[in-house]
Amino acid sequence: GLSLVADQGAGTLNLADWTGTFDNFGGSALNAISPDGAGASLSLVAGGSTGGPYPGNGSYIEFTISMSGMQDLVLSFATRGTSTGFNSGTWSYSTGGGFTALSDNTATTSTSFAVKTVDFSAYDDMDNVSSVVIRYTLDGASGTTGNNRIDNIQFNASVVPAPGALALLGLAGVAARRRRRAN
Repeated sequence: GLSLVADQGAGTLNLADWTGTFDNFGGSALNAISPDGAGASLSLVAGGSTGGPYPGNGSYIEFTISMSGMQDLVLSFATRGTSTGFNSGTWSYSTGGGFTALSDNTATTSTSFAVKTVDFSAYDDMDNVSSVVIRYTLDGASGTTGNNRIDNIQFNASVVPAPGALALLGLAGVAARRRRRAN
């Protein structure tokens, strides 16, 4: 299968299970991390014959990332579509078993790029896990050239506090208060 590695940071994008076609159309600088700018975007195309079926419908791409030492994942990306592109784009994740689906629909048939955000922070079972698979499933395309572009994908998370770190801060605060009273 076809996979791509991250330009910045670490992670892999796997296109092996995408049953439509894909291309690299013009991208956007929206959501880009400096020094990256507007280059090409990944365009997920419905494919198929005129009048259907469109093999990209119900198909997905997958990202594999590490959440080791991390928590509260938030994903963001720039996207746009065509009028016959996918109108349903849903996200799910797996930490080794089945996939847990989120209710967010981030697909668009707008021809202007916009930034979409998917907040995974409520899903604590992915925190501090060494391998998390994030799946993006698209559906609802109505034309052979119908497509949705994704660009400048970011996976951002916060560092998991070291065990006992908060307790140590609390004890330091108590010690500081005691010293003030003694003076």
